Amino acid sequence: MALTDASVILEAEATPESAGFSAAGLAEIRRRLEVDVAGGKIPGAVWLVERRGRLACLEAIGYRNRAAATAMTTDSIFRIYSMTKPMTSIALMMLVESGRIGLDDPVADYLPEFGAPTVGVARAPCPTVMTVRHLMTHTAGLTYGVFDFSPVGPLYIKAGVHGRDQTLAEMCAKLGPLPLSSAPGSQWEYSVATDVVGRLVEVVSGQGFDRFLEARIFDPLGMVETGFFVPESEHGRMAESSGEKLIDRRRPAKMLSGGGGLVSTASDYLRFARAILAGGGGLVSPETLAEMARDQIGALAGTGPLYIPGGGYGFGLGFAVRTQEEGWAPGAIGDLSWGGYAGTYFWVDPLNDLIAMFLVQAPERREHYRALIRRLVYAALAE
Repeated sequence: MALTDASVILEAEATPESAGFSAAGLAEIRRRLEVDVAGGKIPGAVWLVERRGRLACLEAIGYRNRAAATAMTTDSIFRIYSMTKPMTSIALMMLVESGRIGLDDPVADYLPEFGAPTVGVARAPCPTVMTVRHLMTHTAGLTYGVFDFSPVGPLYIKAGVHGRDQTLAEMCAKLGPLPLSSAPGSQWEYSVATDVVGRLVEVVSGQGFDRFLEARIFDPLGMVETGFFVPESEHGRMAESSGEKLIDRRRPAKMLSGGGGLVSTASDYLRFARAILAGGGGLVSPETLAEMARDQIGALAGTGPLYIPGGGYGFGLGFAVRTQEEGWAPGAIGDLSWGGYAGTYFWVDPLNDLIAMFLVQAPERREHYRALIRRLVYAALAE
């Protein structure tokens, strides 16, 4: 990760009106956030809205470090946690495109440690084969031990599945022998599956996961401020939480988490979102991106202990996919979205040719702001 001052993408800058927004409507976002910063609900935030290829809004408010009274700026660096997942999914689909792995291949063909699965704490025989597609759609029968979503969760913690002082290979060696929380293909459950996808990228490509991302995604898109840690020279640009202590990204870690390990900036992630809106943007073909953007889970929407995509959404290959007019917040059929544990969130709306992003480090407020920003952005649409 080599950081440079590339925080503002000026080539597409525009007025709100030229992008089809009401300036007053977009100003309402700032007004609402000013109230929340003053009230101590969040330390600060960065948000952006782009439509029709025009950057209508890129703003920062509050503090990136309230304790140090350091102002938030648009080039602040955020722990994006699970907003890493769409990039990991794109990485795997690059290998699918090249014919080196198939979505319906058994995971055990590449990771033998997953070759003898059992289900539940009673370790019943597994009736179905775990495939790569199951991993990509969170229907593989895996869970997230740190959230304790199922009785199997504590076994993950006991085995040390979530430790940062281990490689992806070491994590999978611990995870493979553990029982599944459910049979693959039987329910949607948020899980460490995307970390396993990161390991698949390593095995199939023969490269370290970080090197693959740099060579195939970050460098081609000019994402010079995205990586698995922040160099010491840039520590002062890191946004911090005023409450819960967040994971340390100030030094390299062995665990290159495909599910939640990256840091990034608004402008860097915008480059990635633009590639998605452009049907792959040269990363993958339009046909591949269309497959990723297609609801893959059908009747499994809403199943499992915690269905994070929410009402009105199915799930594709790495994104929540809007499938219904009515949903938990405003949106459009076919919009793609995902967020991170600490409150970061983005969505791409092809129907309205729109990208929106909200970056904050406030885990306890993440659901509130995802809904709020969606409401305010769609309310500001003028045409």
